[in-house]
Amino acid sequence: KHRFQNETVARLTLQVQTLEERPRQAILWLLSVGRPAKHQEICRGLGFPLAGGAYVKFGTGIKKAVAAGFLAQEADGLHVMIREQVVAGLGAYAPSPEATEATYQHLVAALANMEGSPSSPTCIT
Repeated sequence: KHRFQNETVARLTLQVQTLEERPRQAILWLLSVGRPAKHQEICRGLGFPLAGGAYVKFGTGIKKAVAAGFLAQEADGLHVMIREQVVAGLGAYAPSPEATEATYQHLVAALANMEGSPSSPTCIT
C-alpha cells in the first residue's frame, strides 16, 4: 500500500513539475487570492501580456493544467483543483487527513519550485 501511495504522489508531483512556468504561477496566484478568476484577470495580476503569442501560449498552458486536473474552468473563472486531485489520487489508499494535507503541501511546494528540478516525493503516511 505504501509503495503504491508513494508512486501516486510521485506521479502527481511530476505532473505539477512539468507544467509550464506561467500556468504554475497562475495556480499559485489563484491560491493566494483564494477565489476563481478569469484568464485576463490572472494575466493582469501577474503582469502577463493580454494579447499576442504570449497570451495564446499562456492559454495553451492553462488548458494543459485543466486537462491534468489541477485547474477547472467554470463560468466564474478558473478554480484550483489540487486538493481534489490529491483526494482522488490517494483515495484508494484511505490516507489520514494529515497524509492528504502533507501531499497537498508537497504539490504546492513543487509548484513554487520554478526551476523545475524534481524534488523527491516524500510520503505522506
